[in-house]
Amino acid sequence: MKRIRRDPRVLVAPADYRGRELGPRAEAQARVLGPEAEAVVVPLLRRKYGWQRRALDIQGRLTSLLRRRPSAAPVYLELSEADPHIHQHTGTRPAVSASGNPCAATNPSRTHLQEGN
Repeated sequence: MKRIRRDPRVLVAPADYRGRELGPRAEAQARVLGPEAEAVVVPLLRRKYGWQRRALDIQGRLTSLLRRRPSAAPVYLELSEADPHIHQHTGTRPAVSASGNPCAATNPSRTHLQEGN
């Protein structure tokens, strides 16, 4: 989750149950949802995956009982279409001049694009 918070850009692709990609990758933005999302997400997952989701829930409970330690809190991510304007390292939008060119102050590697050059 640290990486998602630092850089929300992700690649997603359709995959089989073993994780083998079945189609092309697409860029997306990921966002970590808070604990209140569980009330919405769990019923949706149960409806979509039915008995398979319930089996995983039971397996998780049994595993935590056998290990005698509490299970980790689930984390849910929201994926949305990638925003091409998000800066890849800071997660912020770069400043632009009135003409629409990146400003040298926020993008020093592209000073040749500065307005007036």
